[in-house]
Amino acid sequence: MKAQGILPDNLRDPEFIRQCEEHEQQLAQEREERAAEAERAAELQAVYDEIEAAVLPHVREQAKEVNSSARIKPGDKRIFDEFKEYLRSWNPPLPAIPAHPASVAAFLAKDLGRGTSHFMKRFQAISRLHLAVGMPDPTRDVLCASLKALVRKNPKSQQQKGK
Repeated sequence: MKAQGILPDNLRDPEFIRQCEEHEQQLAQEREERAAEAERAAELQAVYDEIEAAVLPHVREQAKEVNSSARIKPGDKRIFDEFKEYLRSWNPPLPAIPAHPASVAAFLAKDLGRGTSHFMKRFQAISRLHLAVGMPDPTRDVLCASLKALVRKNPKSQQQKGK
């Protein structure tokens, strides 16, 4: 019995030629659709740029305040690298973006003994990074928010538990 490969024995087989033509048509259609999507995205971006140019002069001072509080700081990147390393230690490794609130809570809880300030820096870094890349903020989940409330309510007891 002859082994059956990917290609037919006769490359001029009408059925094989028809399948190749259909495949080429499908690829061409997909290219056209991607080009149309890119064109539409460019059109939308031009409109968004016009809107932003019209609005920004009126909110310039407020935009500076928002940008300064939302800007990713060098320390945020370091903390997020630690967070990613921690998530890689799980089996299976857990995703950092978007992070699940339980992952964030586990990361934050492991260092509760290091104090409220340490906790809040880490909490805010993870929050800022998610918001900066347009992802939902996992720290707003009830689990992370409750952990934050606990740390703020009992900062001394949290430091003693970790010692």
